[in-house]
Amino acid sequence: MKVAWWLSSPRMTVRVVAVRQAGRNMIVEAAPIVRKFIGQPMTNLLIWMNPDRVEVLEAEEVVGPSRPTPA
Repeated sequence: MKVAWWLSSPRMTVRVVAVRQAGRNMIVEAAPIVRKFIGQPMTNLLIWMNPDRVEVLEAEEVVGPSRPTPA
């Protein structure tokens, strides 16, 4: 199951999509500024964003393609 997360810190707000693998939320899609975290556990992104100041704004299950498909 894919879950889309909106994460916010004083520097930025980003959307990432993660799947649960081996007990961790692994990032499979991300906003351009945090794309280097694709394939990594979401914990790494939260540490980079400063875990004491990150707020989870919303989490929702992604059904079907999470990105629009080109026409």
